[in-house]
Amino acid sequence: MLVAFLEAVSEVNFMSNAVLDGDKRIRVGLLAVLLGVMLTLSACGQDEQRAHNVSTNPAVEAQAKALFEAIESGDEQRIVKQYDEKFFANRSPQEWLAKLKTLMAERGPMTAYHLRRSQADTRFSGKFYILEYNTVHSGRKRLHHVVTLLLPVEGGAMQLIGHKITPWEAEPEKAQSDKTGQGKTASDTNPN
Repeated sequence: MLVAFLEAVSEVNFMSNAVLDGDKRIRVGLLAVLLGVMLTLSACGQDEQRAHNVSTNPAVEAQAKALFEAIESGDEQRIVKQYDEKFFANRSPQEWLAKLKTLMAERGPMTAYHLRRSQADTRFSGKFYILEYNTVHSGRKRLHHVVTLLLPVEGGAMQLIGHKITPWEAEPEKAQSDKTGQGKTASDTNPN
């Protein structure tokens, strides 16, 4: 394909003073479009599940990956270990695990997770990373996760300080119950 395109282009260069007939114009045009499509498709790679606007720190993604692997494993100690102690200032680890278990039981086992969007925001207390993931569960059910990580200005390790989980799709009865405040949402962030 590329050879044919290059031959067509060189043929056009040799015929620069001559007018191309209709067939040659169409062929050259189609080859140019085909080359553009091929280049576009070659840009698709292993990250095709990611949104196109995602750019974040690899250390941040590694910490989020550890969180989702812990949730996938169901190991309660490993899950709790992922969160900073500040995360549990307003709730106990047992309360958070109970909320998490309820949502996971409704959706079934997690089969995959995908980073959809990220944002970095520098504040007085440090750099905040806000990551949006969706998790896929059995039966193609999904959950939407917003995870907040903080890299403190005073130094130290990255801290997972916020995690909000909501159903990805809204079923009619679920949407109605959400309007009345009875829907299931696990949302906890530390205001600091």
